[in-house]
Amino acid sequence: MEKNFINARIRDLRKSLKLNQAEFGERIGLKGGAIGKMEKEGGTVTEQNTRLICEKFNVRREWLTEGKGEMLQETEDALFASFAERHHLDASERNLAHYLLRLTSEERQNVLQHILSMADEIRKGMPAEEPPFFGDALTEDEWAMVQRHRTAKDGNSTEDGSLDTGA
Repeated sequence: MEKNFINARIRDLRKSLKLNQAEFGERIGLKGGAIGKMEKEGGTVTEQNTRLICEKFNVRREWLTEGKGEMLQETEDALFASFAERHHLDASERNLAHYLLRLTSEERQNVLQHILSMADEIRKGMPAEEPPFFGDALTEDEWAMVQRHRTAKDGNSTEDGSLDTGA
């Protein structure tokens, strides 16, 4: 019967993440050569490296050290960490995402409405023929529809979306 060593589980984890040894090592602060040594049967894996692997890759400690249970933790924090890692979120972006996720749906809608209102105020100073750049978020037709809606809604805007000061 073949023993299932921690070394093989580290290799299995790395391969399941589709990382080479250098990429895997970089994420936990080690060189690729150190990962190669850890993956080799009988290679030493320190407690610190075990902890780092579990934390960084959301791996269940029991799976890594003993081969018991599922490989990955599926906690909400683990899922978020995986999402943040996959989308390369920096600390500020992670904080913003955490903040938004803690809000109720109604609160998120209020935040969105507030952001759209701020954007509307900024747009009022822009030339009508030049919609702001939103990447692929809005087509020119969609932007024109937003402008018509806002013009009709606030009653103080001119047709081009600029503020009518009455002067």
